[in-house]
Amino acid sequence: MRQDGKIDYVEFPGDNLPALKLFYGLAFGWRFVDLSPGYTAFDGAGAEGGFSSNPQAAPAKPRVLVYAHDIDRMLARVRAAGGVITQPIFAYPGGRRFYFRDPCGNELGVWTECWDPIPAPRPILDRPAWPWRREARRRAREAGRLFSSPRP
Repeated sequence: MRQDGKIDYVEFPGDNLPALKLFYGLAFGWRFVDLSPGYTAFDGAGAEGGFSSNPQAAPAKPRVLVYAHDIDRMLARVRAAGGVITQPIFAYPGGRRFYFRDPCGNELGVWTECWDPIPAPRPILDRPAWPWRREARRRAREAGRLFSSPRP
């Protein structure tokens, strides 16, 4: 279960995603899912994370992300503690996040899950059933938006 204020995700820059996937897969047994042409997420590393090759979105160095159930409240807490917001809250598939700089200049991010609206389902073939995928499907089924039978 995700907890407020706990380190939850790590992002790394990487301009050669196939080479990174091969290296970390062979060296450590990590598994990967390509979430977009310039981003691949990994699992099996002890913490979730991803590699980004998008020059506009990739961090210059590894970026740690902290989880928040209420991202707006966490943004206010970061500001009140003296953090400098370097990128305000923005949405992406599966969540929302913002970036900030601490008093020593370290840049971190805060993210939260966001299940509504749910993007159109894509077929999942030969991919591991990661816990977050199962959770996304469960929530979508509950919302009646995915894998539901047509209404009469």
